[in-house]
Amino acid sequence: MNNSPLVSFCMSTYKRPDILRAQLKKILLQQYENFEIIISDNDTDASAKNIAEEIGDTRIKYFTNAENLGMVKSFNKSIARSSGEYIVMITDDDPVYPEMLKTLIELKNSYPGYGVYAGCGDLIVENTYAADTVKRSEGVNSLLLKTIPENSFIKMNKDEIAGAYLDGLFSTTYLLWSCAIIKREIVIEIKGMPDYGSELLTDHAYIIAACSFEGLFFINKALGGQVVHGENFGYNFLKLKEKYINTPVLFYNYLRNILYNNPNWGSIEKKIWNFAGRGWVEYSMMLFYIVRKDKRLKAEFFKAFRLAFSNKNIHKWKYKFYLKVYFKKLFFFLLKIKQLISNK
Repeated sequence: MNNSPLVSFCMSTYKRPDILRAQLKKILLQQYENFEIIISDNDTDASAKNIAEEIGDTRIKYFTNAENLGMVKSFNKSIARSSGEYIVMITDDDPVYPEMLKTLIELKNSYPGYGVYAGCGDLIVENTYAADTVKRSEGVNSLLLKTIPENSFIKMNKDEIAGAYLDGLFSTTYLLWSCAIIKREIVIEIKGMPDYGSELLTDHAYIIAACSFEGLFFINKALGGQVVHGENFGYNFLKLKEKYINTPVLFYNYLRNILYNNPNWGSIEKKIWNFAGRGWVEYSMMLFYIVRKDKRLKAEFFKAFRLAFSNKNIHKWKYKFYLKVYFKKLFFFLLKIKQLISNK
């Protein structure tokens, strides 16, 4: 191994020692070994320090923040403390598969010149509560692209990726940030995890922004997964109410600053809003299924829902929410008609 790691796994954690322990052990199973793991602990009591010391691998580098910085700033602290040529942003609970780094480093060496090398992530639903909330089956849900064979490649230049991610080829999969290695200088250029005032949608904004500098090399292979267990950050509606209302605008403003000079900006702008609208329908449905049995919370949710969708750029999407929640059969009937028309 070299003294300087090629890859830095950059992580934030807060008072989840058992989850962190399991995650660190999974990362250390990587078949490529020249990496470091940077832990930024938001717990000023350093509750995770013992976990890092217990595992005892010198590639794990633990830091305690002087105060609870919040998720975004803590993630970005881990970037500042890292030294790898490539960055992998990772949570303390979303696993990477053992072949992830080996696969991506081999692609980097065989197909140089791209800023991002990535695969896709599985959606791992841990229990029936989570499955009911996200309307997915319990267990591993594959999000491989169905339009191309598994393990095949896609090369995309910097001006193409935003459109493909927002409303194109990649809109049916999940370019999970823990399943991607990104050049350090690009991560620094975009200032790491987008700090636009909300944690919501930042993973999408981060990937779009990073890919829009030197393009993307993608392999249609699951290299990790996002775990949904019902205690995820986005499930806490009351804590996130204001951010739920404001995130679509914040997301748009961030990407506008990154992509405004893209020659395809005219179409990309519309796609950003449509992506936010579609995403907010799905997120709103998840929140609705969480609060629907609590009369007070349900009323609070719909108050926030009306404010979020009062934005003229996503206003039309609220009707999709009502159709999917209250008129499901009609929704799928209309969807089938739309598909028949588009196939003609």
